Amino acid sequence: LAMFDEVIRLAASASPGTDAPSYAVANRAAALLALQRYGEARAQADDALAIARRAGSAQFQASALLTKAAALMEGGDTAGAAETLAAAETLAATLPADGPIALVARLRRGRLALLTANPAAARAAVQPVIDVFDARQMRIATLAIALRIRAQAAADLGDAEPAKQDAERALA
Repeated sequence: LAMFDEVIRLAASASPGTDAPSYAVANRAAALLALQRYGEARAQADDALAIARRAGSAQFQASALLTKAAALMEGGDTAGAAETLAAAETLAATLPADGPIALVARLRRGRLALLTANPAAARAAVQPVIDVFDARQMRIATLAIALRIRAQAAADLGDAEPAKQDAERALA
């Protein structure tokens, strides 16, 4: 958090009266989310969203909404998360389908489906993410997250062997 605070402080001192860079505010919100400080993450995501709207950046608006949706869902507000995620998905639809925003939107949709007891929808949401990274032969954290969601969905559906395979692959 200190690094993000420093970037935001430096930007403010270099250009008084202007917004902090939306990427810095969005990244700070994501860091708060990772620290499970959901209320602070939502507030920071709202700040990032306001900055991105003023700048007219669909990408950073969607990013902020995805962070806010995650903070809402992990904080137990699945209805608020669904509404926020829908707004993010609308913006994500204007961006490349295999780009980071669209892929993270699918991860968020999958996680929300798990939290609302819809494992089939969770599996369907993350399958395109897995397909993208398999086609690119990339083993990155985003793929591991998608595999963990699909593993949990398979387990919830009673498909023990596919759940085990995905869990092992996510850990590899």
